[in-house]
Amino acid sequence: MNNLALTSSSFHGEIDETGFADDLQAIISVSPEGCLKLSSVHGQGLIHFQNGTILTALTNHNKGIAALQEILLWQTGSFQLDRSLMPIPSIGQIRLSVTQALLVASQSVGVIADEIAKNTA
Repeated sequence: MNNLALTSSSFHGEIDETGFADDLQAIISVSPEGCLKLSSVHGQGLIHFQNGTILTALTNHNKGIAALQEILLWQTGSFQLDRSLMPIPSIGQIRLSVTQALLVASQSVGVIADEIAKNTA
């Protein structure tokens, strides 16, 4: 698992080459409501969740499942939990449990990663 820290009011940590999926599951299991603000060289991202359900995901380039897929590909960056941000209805809606959302997003992540590797080789 990445460098994940719990303080009295929030989670924060670093995204590394192992990815973000394990941290996302851990955070949502301990803090079932909030917004994760993510930052990387690729841009900014938000993941809103409530009661173990990912409600929305947004990045500079994508929304919904596509944004979650993009975030899962990030190998560097940081994240912080903000319990005060609320999702904007109908923008980037996912409305799946964290497990379901990660399964759906990961189906394409392998294909996307292969394409990126081909394009950078």
